[in-house]
Amino acid sequence: MISKPVQLALFATLAVTLWLALDDDASAPPGKPAARAPRVDATAAQMPGTPAASAPPVARSDYAKPGKPVDLFASQDWIPPPPPVVEQAPAAPPLPIRVAMVWEDAGGRYVGMSLGDNQWVACERCDVFGNVRPGGVIEGRYRLDKIEPHRLLFTFLPLDVRQELSY
Repeated sequence: MISKPVQLALFATLAVTLWLALDDDASAPPGKPAARAPRVDATAAQMPGTPAASAPPVARSDYAKPGKPVDLFASQDWIPPPPPVVEQAPAAPPLPIRVAMVWEDAGGRYVGMSLGDNQWVACERCDVFGNVRPGGVIEGRYRLDKIEPHRLLFTFLPLDVRQELSY
């Protein structure tokens, strides 16, 4: 059997609980549920040094809505998301043209080039057979843009990318 003081405490607790439950229902207009003030989760707001200490308290009704299921044991993934994919512009292949010879005379500079079995002479103003002048196209893929001392400038036509051939 339960002692007299414990019985008295249980009875007082039951009476206060019933009084609060009936008081909420009595204050509401007929046909409408009683409006209750949202509870505030003050545990995080009371801890000094936390970001929540300066933030306004959050009502508990924001965490769980009635009728909306809450997954208390939701799975978590600690693996960071993959880095975003950065699209890179397509790059031109390495320049396959090789310099075979270079000579200069009073008429200008002549650069002998080869691509596989084919050979050309790059010059500003010449009438040599197989010559390529600036603006000329080699193999349908490379345009000679400029002849400079110690380098030739080409454009890879499929991608419109400039390339340099030093000699």
